[in-house]
Amino acid sequence: MLLLLACTGPPSSGDDTTDDSVAEVTSGPSAPGVGISPEAPEDGDAMTCQVLEDSVDPDGRQVYYVYSWTVDGVETEHGAEVPADTTQPFESWTCTVTPFAGDVEGEAATASVAIIDGNDAPGPPTIRIFPADPADNQDLVCEVLDDGDDPDGDALEVTTEWLVEGESIAHEGPVDRSMTSEGESWTCSARSSDGELSSPAVTATASIGPPEYTGDLSANEGAAYSASDCFACPDETWYIADKAFDDLTCTTTCTWHTTWNDGPHWVAVDFGEGNEIAVSRYTMMGATFSSSYSARDWELQGSTDGGTWDTLHTVTSAGLEYVMYGSESPTMYTFENATAYRHWRIHVSANEGGHELGIMEIELMSDAPPE
Repeated sequence: MLLLLACTGPPSSGDDTTDDSVAEVTSGPSAPGVGISPEAPEDGDAMTCQVLEDSVDPDGRQVYYVYSWTVDGVETEHGAEVPADTTQPFESWTCTVTPFAGDVEGEAATASVAIIDGNDAPGPPTIRIFPADPADNQDLVCEVLDDGDDPDGDALEVTTEWLVEGESIAHEGPVDRSMTSEGESWTCSARSSDGELSSPAVTATASIGPPEYTGDLSANEGAAYSASDCFACPDETWYIADKAFDDLTCTTTCTWHTTWNDGPHWVAVDFGEGNEIAVSRYTMMGATFSSSYSARDWELQGSTDGGTWDTLHTVTSAGLEYVMYGSESPTMYTFENATAYRHWRIHVSANEGGHELGIMEIELMSDAPPE
């Protein structure tokens, strides 16, 4: 269908009245200058076919124009205006403008545009690695703080990727501490996507430091202590279970002490309901009075109810330093554990051969919480 739009309106029949004395018209108007506005239309833009330079009729008659459009070579029913939301990305639209002077058709002119995909790529997300300075015994999380901005208001999805020493690994989500090693460089790379286009990647990098632990938790306020037995109990409190957890060292009454009688013996701490602790490191000190009284073989055990015990760490042939002055160094033990228990105990199955058992000090520690 051809739709007509006149620049000044077609001439009236009176204006174009001719008689035999008027020469026959042999040519029509010249081609007009034609353009399309906007010059780079996006999907959803309205378009207008414009005459930028008027046609000239050699006989000086009034000129009017007929507009037509094709889309990818197929005719479509539009005049000079193409409404918004009519176009689709990557279509080729051509406007043809044909000049007329009266009934005489002149030379047509065309202008073409390709419809640009109106979807703009989103901006990158904002991310961080938590903790920022991770220890070897801490999990890693790539946190998305902001999804990024989309110029078109589209909903965004953020995808992340982990790299170790610059090499991508097949892992998504949080990184368990068992996957990391001290000294490694871990990078989280992230992009935002609107389903069609993605943002540039952004990265956050952290270096894995040495394991970090809390201080001694065994002397926490509210903790209660018990033991299988103690020397001179219950009449005296010189060597009660509390002495093994009081952070005091000396050569006389700063130790938990009991007769051995072939054992086994144990000393325990109850952190109280709601105060469960995931111990992953502890220290032990030997006995005073005689090196033969020191613990040799034991198990560190945890319990939720104080009745059923799980063994978390086992030591044999310990060789603890004999406490002669009270300033001797404790021996440190580290193991993997993420399970929190209310009750913890050292269950000794063998000492160094003497007829008594003594433990100067026990300290219990957890993995340090991330900051």
